Amino acid sequence: MGTFVFKWEHEASEVYVTGTFDNWSKSERLIRTGNIFEKNVTLPSAAEKIYYKVRKDEPSASIAQNHEFKV
Repeated sequence: MGTFVFKWEHEASEVYVTGTFDNWSKSERLIRTGNIFEKNVTLPSAAEKIYYKVRKDEPSASIAQNHEFKV
């Protein structure tokens, strides 16, 4: 288990991150500080790749898709 800081530095009113770490349930809302959205998210074991998407405002506005990283 580990953590990762997700960050979005672009215009938006709400930003979420979702992925294999939360069964794609859009459970992690990034917190706005000034013009930056970010959140330190606890992730499962780093033994497998973790895929994620960052989504903003509108349900159809997928910003980043199918990214992967190992913690």
